[in-house]
Amino acid sequence: MYRVQSVLAVVVWSVGVVVSWDIAIGVKDQLIFYNNGINTMTVNLISQNPTSLVYDEVHNMILYVDKQNHNDSICGYDLSSAEDKCFIKRNGRNIHGLAFDPVTDKIFFTDTNDKSVNFISKKRGSSNNIYGELLIKMDDKAPAAIAVDSCKGYIYWTHTLTDGKIEKAKFDGSDRKIISLPRFYYKPHSLSIDPQIQKIIYFDVCETCFNTAGFLNKVDLDGSNEAVLLGDFYGPQFLSRVLTVSKDYIYFINSSDSYDAVVQLPKNEGIEPTEISKFYIEKILGIVAKYKIEDQIKGIQDCDSLSSLIPTTSVSVCTNYCLQGNCSINDDGLPKCSCNAGYTGGRCEISSCHGFCLNDGTCSLNEDSEPVCQCRGDYFGSRCEITDCVNYCTRGNCRLNEKGNPICSCLPGYSGDRCEVSACNGFCMNGGTCSLNENGKPVCQCTRYYVGDRCQITNCLYYCKEGNCGSDSDCRL
Repeated sequence: MYRVQSVLAVVVWSVGVVVSWDIAIGVKDQLIFYNNGINTMTVNLISQNPTSLVYDEVHNMILYVDKQNHNDSICGYDLSSAEDKCFIKRNGRNIHGLAFDPVTDKIFFTDTNDKSVNFISKKRGSSNNIYGELLIKMDDKAPAAIAVDSCKGYIYWTHTLTDGKIEKAKFDGSDRKIISLPRFYYKPHSLSIDPQIQKIIYFDVCETCFNTAGFLNKVDLDGSNEAVLLGDFYGPQFLSRVLTVSKDYIYFINSSDSYDAVVQLPKNEGIEPTEISKFYIEKILGIVAKYKIEDQIKGIQDCDSLSSLIPTTSVSVCTNYCLQGNCSINDDGLPKCSCNAGYTGGRCEISSCHGFCLNDGTCSLNEDSEPVCQCRGDYFGSRCEITDCVNYCTRGNCRLNEKGNPICSCLPGYSGDRCEVSACNGFCMNGGTCSLNENGKPVCQCTRYYVGDRCQITNCLYYCKEGNCGSDSDCRL
């Protein structure tokens, strides 16, 4: 069906900034970068199983979904600073698709468990919910793959798990429309928008057909003028259905029983696809191509919102790049920051105050650019790490009163200034063993010679019979 260019990926371990790349793939806990089919760099992530890879050119970052242990998170690897961080947690949820709009600086994502489309803002100073913000909630449809048309301000998503449709809406969730597709029994899977040709690129798969048939298609943004790019596919080798689009190529993953391969399909019709890398052990979980904004909108007249984001000179590359410092251009034409005192990070975005003050203390930088904490009334220390409550209450909860002195709220069955006195103290008599019940009340386990709630009564049955009464054969209390 298509020719093979290389048979095995060569992993090159590197540290630092990726200077040249055209695609990146997610494998296990790594991002692997390629340029013209050659592996240029491999980086280890803080996460596991990176899927749904997206390139954010504005921040020079690859966004991805961390699928580790089904505790889905949205994370990003900063190519400028070689830093990896996560934006939100979605414990127990299923983030299926991811897309980024550079105009609004928002990450859009689908949650198939919650049947919703959501977003998170990356703008500086934005206050986001730790689970993201709900945009569209659905009752009977499970959105899956998602893509954006930044020029017109629309998001597109598939109904892969339900009716096999593509739907679109504006970035604010309004103007929702269903895009009808030609084949009734087929369902769209992976989804990408090619802004240069104003087309939707997607896999169309018939899961009820014998051996799972499918096509790689392109169609206008309104669902008209569909054309088949590749097909008909049969068998398990195309079940991954992961794709991405660049200036000149469409890339997708070919998953067979023995290996995973990255397939490169030129946009020029009549040219066969090529396998550019194979993995025989690890599964390829995601793929993303570098599609520069400048290339996306070249020759398009009605896309001013994206045109404003294109750097025109080396000076503009530095504009607003270093958040707390001075910017210069390195030998590769990339911005480089010299941070002000008290700030670090690839863009000088990390303050020395970040995470410095504990227990809700307020941090500020002094005249020497050193972090200084203003602690809450019940904490002190250089990082607000000390409180008089530490180990103060033996069996209870501690708080500080209005004078800053620790006071205890004792657990049931305990008393005293520090909850150090147990209700069992001196309660059981004559060698009885005391314990507290679930209500904090003392309960005695008496020896065989004594009975009573405090073991205060002699048990005559055993006491006299065992020779404790001398010559008197009767037991008297």
